[in-house]
Amino acid sequence: MKRTIRLTESELIKIVKKVIKENEPKVMLRKMTKKSVLGDEGGIYRNWTVQKLLDNAPKKVFQIYTNYEKITFVDEVLDELKEKGFPVKPIQKPGVDKEQYREYMEKGSAKFYSNLESKSIEDIQKLLRAKGINKQFIDPNIYRILDKKRQEADDSYRLNKNVERKFVMASKNHDKFRK
Repeated sequence: MKRTIRLTESELIKIVKKVIKENEPKVMLRKMTKKSVLGDEGGIYRNWTVQKLLDNAPKKVFQIYTNYEKITFVDEVLDELKEKGFPVKPIQKPGVDKEQYREYMEKGSAKFYSNLESKSIEDIQKLLRAKGINKQFIDPNIYRILDKKRQEADDSYRLNKNVERKFVMASKNHDKFRK
């Protein structure tokens, strides 16, 4: 049997004030489950569920967990982040641990830089474009490695195809080539 209670706005305010004392500091924490929908903290992922974000962009979930002081996730979501390779350490909320996220990002970039010599020219160019778009610092060694790789690719192409340099070909075409 359902009952309806009718209150005026002023009566409701009085009841709420009795329950919540105005002098106490209020902290509204949001503990998100897999079915929770992201709000403004999601950025371009606004209105996505946490499950969809875990499947498509788990790094964003880790970033939200470490950088937003009033948002936390249930243990199930944090365990899934650990399974995906993120170094999730418990954070006392309300609070942030931006250092945890920074360490993760540096570890990933250090791993990429360590084997930069084995990367293709296209991969290095993608890295440079991404860092440029995000206005991040670009290590000058990356340019040195890219130039070295381009030179090696150019030399190997010439050796395999027996291609002359451009000025030699131009002079041969104009009968000015001296042997």
